[in-house]
Amino acid sequence: MAYGGSFRRTDVPLWAFSDDDQSAWTPLITSGPAPPVGPAVFDSAGDRMLLFSGSDTWALTLNPTPAWNVVDSAAPPNLEGASFTYDPLRHRVIVYGGQVYYPHTDFYTLPDVWALELDPAPTWTHLGVGPTSQGSAGHAAIYDPERDRLVIMGGWWRNGSTISHSYGNTMWATPLNGPLTWTVLPPGNVDPPAGQPVYDSVRDRFLLFSLYGAMGVWDVWSRPATCSAPWALLGSAGAGPLAASPVLFDPHRDRAVMLFTAPNGAASDQAWALIFGSFQVSLTSLTATPTGAELVWDSPLAIGWQAVSRAVFDETGRVTVRDRTVRAGGRYAYRLGIQDAGAVRFSDSVWVDIPAKPQLALEGARPNPAFGALRIAFSLPDAAPAQLEIVDVAGRRVLSQEVGGSPGDHAVEVASAGVLAPGLYLVRLTHRGESLVTRACLIR
Repeated sequence: MAYGGSFRRTDVPLWAFSDDDQSAWTPLITSGPAPPVGPAVFDSAGDRMLLFSGSDTWALTLNPTPAWNVVDSAAPPNLEGASFTYDPLRHRVIVYGGQVYYPHTDFYTLPDVWALELDPAPTWTHLGVGPTSQGSAGHAAIYDPERDRLVIMGGWWRNGSTISHSYGNTMWATPLNGPLTWTVLPPGNVDPPAGQPVYDSVRDRFLLFSLYGAMGVWDVWSRPATCSAPWALLGSAGAGPLAASPVLFDPHRDRAVMLFTAPNGAASDQAWALIFGSFQVSLTSLTATPTGAELVWDSPLAIGWQAVSRAVFDETGRVTVRDRTVRAGGRYAYRLGIQDAGAVRFSDSVWVDIPAKPQLALEGARPNPAFGALRIAFSLPDAAPAQLEIVDVAGRRVLSQEVGGSPGDHAVEVASAGVLAPGLYLVRLTHRGESLVTRACLIR
């Protein structure tokens, strides 16, 4: 999905693209007023698109009907040109830099780093300052999930004059699990031309799509996110598009995607993808819970090899991957990448449906009518205290039992044979002030 850019009066600013549907762009018609154009991210926990207009934060709910609404209007001073990055571990967005205007032609770039905490209510927190005292605007910001850090690349700064000072391809990083501590990532022995950066989550590396020259010549550069090696120029097959627009990385299909771009001389804008490869291994087991997914692959050829990411094959050729960043009820695709003779090969995607979190529910007697003993089935959303009560038709409570302490589905025998007389009873389940009631019939 893409938002904004330049468009004609006959166009709409919000479009969706799916290569599963004849590679067609589809306009999305939304309800409510549309926000100004700004940097946007996908909030995986909230299943929505978040956009920062420089002063307000907007959300686009995607189901059932796309609709814009203001999430927060208490942002710091107008931050035009700031970066907007999603931190999935803490369910927040991070805003860095931007510029503020003063009379005439002077304006200043800002050094501040802010976080908009999204739960339980949107709240701004000042995290500290960026890597330079001059501040920054127009830079790229990337969340590195392998090391839980924020990476800043490039940009420029001004301080009251009309002259911009470029940072080039300088990269800084800071961990996010404590106070901001910035370090400069080693530049290597080659400084590629400025371009569009993106994080390749499959291979744990940064890609830089550089555009230069009047004819739109472009190159793809790569360096490990660990920064233990310099930038390297990647070769690619086939003619490429002009890489002047933002680049997205699609980990499900192992590719980089450029939106609103075209080869030199083309009459219309297109979406292009740079695909990296495929490799077959066997999936041994798959386990999914509301809080995580575990996948185990086997490969007889992989003994002693290491995956590009954190996963490592053991001496039997087995690798186990655990993902604790999933959203309950969501659907995810996983691929295994293997280093093979200087190249990285990838398995097919494995789709995992994450179960939804348990809900408070009261099924009632099992079976119903019950014979002799009374067994009640129910579900609890968490480990908080819960009470199960049996009430007769006269309204008298005849049995009560504490059943809390464990989320999920339960079936508890509250009365053995002969304890209750045959008849009709009400079953009441109480949890955190909420009560559910159903009927149960007991016969001999």
